Amino acid sequence: MALLEELISPEKEKPRASLRQRLFADLLPKTAVLLIVTAFWALITSRQGAIATVTAPVRLHGIPQDLVLLRSSPEEVEVQVKSFSSLTPTPAKLDIAADIDLSGAREGQAVVRIRNSDFKLPSGMVVGSVTPSSIRIVMEKKVRKTVPVRVNLRGRLPRGLGVYQVVASPAMVEVEGPSGQIAKLETVATEEVDAGKLVKGKEYQKNLLPPYKNVTILRDEPLTLKLVSRRSLHQ
Repeated sequence: MALLEELISPEKEKPRASLRQRLFADLLPKTAVLLIVTAFWALITSRQGAIATVTAPVRLHGIPQDLVLLRSSPEEVEVQVKSFSSLTPTPAKLDIAADIDLSGAREGQAVVRIRNSDFKLPSGMVVGSVTPSSIRIVMEKKVRKTVPVRVNLRGRLPRGLGVYQVVASPAMVEVEGPSGQIAKLETVATEEVDAGKLVKGKEYQKNLLPPYKNVTILRDEPLTLKLVSRRSLHQ
């Protein structure tokens, strides 16, 4: 009978909730979600527009193969960094540097402007200003030259060895560097050798000393030094 009444009677419509009821339904979870979103947004924007000034080193790369960098100034710049989010690390904790490409440099003096794109910063941070805004460089042509080795002796040879001379093998080495310095270079000296401790028939290993900061000696291995009779040298 109940089944028959259910089939005959029309389905009763559920009363529709009012706007007020829909708004205030599940109020507690909705409030919790709103608070979480608000707190997260405040965290993101709490440092929005914060500005910090840091000292950044100037790093140079891309120097053409046929040139040598003699001088660059300054070696550091002051960078004003603007942060838009507290989720980014503070500028003081970042390895911020002016990474400048010198692939277009030419021989002589030049002024190279520092661009904002020369700094690699995380998302949410930008460069505001750089002081100074440029660096000065001096480039010179790179050349090679073969020069004699000079044995750097301290003191005199032991008694009885006066007819001997300390010679280096090889006697000549190739050097590379800026043309102005290479033109003035006549010899390359070895490390200091105590002449009084040398023994006939014995060989000694010594390194070469770079003559100038920008000059490279194109030899990595030590030289061999030994005593050779002056008579045999002139035969």
